[in-house]
Amino acid sequence: MKVKNKISIIVLACTLFIFTGCSYGSYSILKGDISSGSNGIEGKYKRFTGVYEKKVKLKEGESIEFTSSVNTTGGEVFISLIDSKDQVISELKDDETVKVNKADIYRVKIEGKKHDGDFKVSFNKKP
Repeated sequence: MKVKNKISIIVLACTLFIFTGCSYGSYSILKGDISSGSNGIEGKYKRFTGVYEKKVKLKEGESIEFTSSVNTTGGEVFISLIDSKDQVISELKDDETVKVNKADIYRVKIEGKKHDGDFKVSFNKKP
């Protein structure tokens, strides 16, 4: 492979990483989209099945304040905070503040099961 092609691939990979940040998942969506920013995740769609996650780095004793709204026409959607060992720290039902006991890279996990509707989850770290 030529050097020019290798450089192009590296630039493309870096660009994708910068624009997608630390959110990822395995899911399918019918007529809609899920997006994330530095302090939240939101989605609106006809049907969402799968998992969408966003990483959040928290220090020991730090809290994370969640504000959420979900509108459901069909199916189900679940929102949770997961640690790096895949342990559920909290299953979020309403607005909630969660204090963590250890420094870790946590994940805000959105799981849809044939969910039709929309959601918005905002989160802010608190010392």
